[in-house]
Amino acid sequence: MIFTPVLSEATATGAWRTGWVTDAVGQDLANLDGWKAYVAGPPAMVDAAQDLLTQRGLRADDLHADVFFTPETGATAEA
Repeated sequence: MIFTPVLSEATATGAWRTGWVTDAVGQDLANLDGWKAYVAGPPAMVDAAQDLLTQRGLRADDLHADVFFTPETGATAEA
């Protein structure tokens, strides 16, 4: 297994890549047939990852995702 940290915004240089993680995956991996993917993040990131991964051959059953939602501003709890 290889771990490659990817930071969307970095204020300093280091042993990581910068940009979107989906861009890094797209640059590094051409064929994901037989792989498993575990994705967690905001809806737009998970959607982008799903699109890229399935285009690269990942089967839908091999994609596991946890979407992070932020509560809407001003929302109130119902009692």
